[in-house]
Amino acid sequence: MRILVVEDELKMASLLRRGLVEEGHAVDLARTGDDALWMAQAAEYDAIVLDLMLPGLDGVEVCRRVRESGVWAPVLMLTARDAVEDRVAGLDAGADDYLPKPFSFAELLARLRAVLALGISASLNAPWSCNVRKVMAGTQLPVSTRSTWRSSKNTSVFVCRSTSRPSPSPMIT
Repeated sequence: MRILVVEDELKMASLLRRGLVEEGHAVDLARTGDDALWMAQAAEYDAIVLDLMLPGLDGVEVCRRVRESGVWAPVLMLTARDAVEDRVAGLDAGADDYLPKPFSFAELLARLRAVLALGISASLNAPWSCNVRKVMAGTQLPVSTRSTWRSSKNTSVFVCRSTSRPSPSPMIT
């Protein structure tokens, strides 16, 4: 899994990177809001771990702009600001989860797994646009961002794409 970690405190950024790499993830680091916005739009990430208090654009604004640009990688806000208003602002900006510091690394990993699972199940319920495409033998088609399918004979296949951002189901408590 490829994760963008956005953290301006060098020690925290290094700890997050080391822990995530030890868990088998590829990690890119951004130290400012402007860098985070550029990186999130320039590369495809499976998840974004985003600090709230950053030089330049703050985490809420980064999240809002990332979502407006059409990037829908799950965002986990990780910050020392734990007031209810801060959590609500982060979630309203498009974050998928919010974890206040200090935190347990095991909880961070569990929350990343949870937002990734929610993203997958939500995308299955998203509106889809499908069409039939005739393909010749030897043609390659993308199956996901990481694999392709090669036809062995002339055939017809369904090609489907999500037509909008998956929206989470309403929660009733």
